[in-house]
Amino acid sequence: MVVEISNEVIEYLEKNISLLTCDSAICLNLNIIADECYNHEHFLYAEYSVLEYLKNYPLLSDVSKKVYTYFFSKCYNLSSYIASTKISICYYIGDTIKHCGDKFFIPITKKNNLKQSLLICEDLSDCTFYISLVEEILHESKCNLSLSLHKLQCAGSQALETIDNEIEPGIIRPIACIMDSDKKQESDPTGSSANSALSALSEHQDTYVISVHVLHVRAKENVIPPNLLSIHSQLNTPLVKKLSTGVENPKCYNLLKFINLKNGIKDLRASKEYTYHKDAFELLGICPPDESDGSDPVNLNGIGSKGMDCFVKDVLNHQYDKEYTKLLKDEDISEDTKQKKKRQAEQSHELLNNLPDYIKQQWDDIKQLIIDYGITISPTFGFIS
Repeated sequence: MVVEISNEVIEYLEKNISLLTCDSAICLNLNIIADECYNHEHFLYAEYSVLEYLKNYPLLSDVSKKVYTYFFSKCYNLSSYIASTKISICYYIGDTIKHCGDKFFIPITKKNNLKQSLLICEDLSDCTFYISLVEEILHESKCNLSLSLHKLQCAGSQALETIDNEIEPGIIRPIACIMDSDKKQESDPTGSSANSALSALSEHQDTYVISVHVLHVRAKENVIPPNLLSIHSQLNTPLVKKLSTGVENPKCYNLLKFINLKNGIKDLRASKEYTYHKDAFELLGICPPDESDGSDPVNLNGIGSKGMDCFVKDVLNHQYDKEYTKLLKDEDISEDTKQKKKRQAEQSHELLNNLPDYIKQQWDDIKQLIIDYGITISPTFGFIS
């Protein structure tokens, strides 16, 4: 996360230099901020004059001085990184933690030890998915940002208890939370898991560094549009194939956002989803049989509980690249098989080029939250040795 040190901190240090020691809260906080950046867990921002002062401040540790010296030397090269964020922390001279607009203000003269940011989701695989997705977006956008987030699961409806448990006096552990909406249609209320997280946000947003994002879609499976899910051969089910034909049709957007892609639909005609999205189903040629002819119910298989794990591993983390490289060395593998794997590998690097309009805002919102809370100094800058 971007951590700013305000100009008034320097004024305070100069005014009180004869009263301060290495163990004063302000000096400890400045050392901890530097340590967090040194460990690639946060991203420091301050004006040139602030960094110039801190790099030589006698009450700071040697490591801290090196960190502030580094950021001083890169001061004018880091603005593009800062511009990619919207939410930040600002250490200031004051008495209370407060939230004003897109900034969280933290008193630097009190014990407020900065820690690595948390990403809290219903389970760890959700955390992995969102981080991997944003890393792929950054890679395809040729954006040289690095991310650092500690993953934590909350078992859905226990989001409030989980968040409460992570908030403790004297510790600043920024919390980003992403939850499924669990909606079956746009007008539905959000589910209990999302409401639990929103209750935590309501309770803590004015006095702690926390943001909660509830998906605009039903669940993480709906974050990946069917035409991209179909890159993965195991996920390219008959249902996904049908849905893929509707990704450019606005009349199908609500169905794509709120269909149960994980579990599928048992007995289409009797399902609420068919009631809510009947026109879209019929547009895609997904129709139940006439009740009068005695046909069996139509069951639509989803991608399964492990489907998104497969997508993360093979597509987002590019296991297909490794598999294709391995196939090239095997003379017993047919050319058709090699070409199929090559197409999968190439498609896994072109997600943004094939992203339908209806899901772009959702991707942007996830990306922004992960960058805001996870941004750290890039290893390519050759950080402190």
